[in-house]
Amino acid sequence: MDRGDGACVHFDEVLKQCQIYAERPDICRVDRQYKKNYRLIMTWNEFVELNQVACKKLQEA
Repeated sequence: MDRGDGACVHFDEVLKQCQIYAERPDICRVDRQYKKNYRLIMTWNEFVELNQVACKKLQEA
């Protein structure tokens, strides 16, 4: 989904939001990703914290 600069191809730069939010894929759904891939290796709070760190790093780039 990366458009080549680290942002998603579905991110609207003007409105600052996802253009396909209601139909976004599972990879974009934090709760589903946690349940499917991470719940056995970390707590929900740890997962959320890691996502917040990643988001902040992306905003700094």
